[in-house]
Amino acid sequence: MTGRLFLTALILFGFAGNCYSAVIESGVIKEQIKKDLLQKISSEIPGKVEIKINRLPFRSVNIPDDKDIKINTDINLRHFSSSKFVRVKISADNKSVKTFGVPVKIRVRDRVRVARNHIDSGKILKRADFAFEERDITFDFKNVTRKNYTVIGKITKKNFKPGDIIDKRFLRTRPVILKNTPIYLIFKSKNSRISVSVPGEAKQDGNVGDYIRVLNKKYKKFYVGQITGRNTVLIDL
Repeated sequence: MTGRLFLTALILFGFAGNCYSAVIESGVIKEQIKKDLLQKISSEIPGKVEIKINRLPFRSVNIPDDKDIKINTDINLRHFSSSKFVRVKISADNKSVKTFGVPVKIRVRDRVRVARNHIDSGKILKRADFAFEERDITFDFKNVTRKNYTVIGKITKKNFKPGDIIDKRFLRTRPVILKNTPIYLIFKSKNSRISVSVPGEAKQDGNVGDYIRVLNKKYKKFYVGQITGRNTVLIDL
């Protein structure tokens, strides 16, 4: 992103050797750097981005008058951290005037889901389990769950304490069949069209096409069958 300064509004003028020059104060440059960085970072990271820049290594920059002044910033966002070193290039009519580096501090805040109460591992999330709060997510902005991410119906893979941010890495999609839930066992002979359905219990999670271990509750006998639909497991005899 390129920052462009308009001389009439942002600079002071000096006169030397019958030639006018523009003096750009460091405060103006710092604000332009911040604006440019905000645009770049916000395009990659959702949330409220806050940038803090310490003093620049100079008080002002002299540039010949009537020049098209631009400020370019170069920041590596592939490996994000809260402290970055930014390269800045000031140019006039596409000719470099000054290049320097400046350390910046970056913070990111956003409204994310947090646990209302204690949530056990293995729980199917409901709307009452979480609330939205604005939090500092600088160090984990990729894994928080924002409003546009669906969590209702997902299953937790860890315990969450009250106030913990709901981390998508510790959620999984609810399978078609859950462990220890009632199901129907369909017994079918390979050489016959006749099938028998009896109540059973899943001993493993699984989705359609998966083979899972099941229990025939009436005879207390275990089988391995294939999930063919919700709450239905086919056992070939």
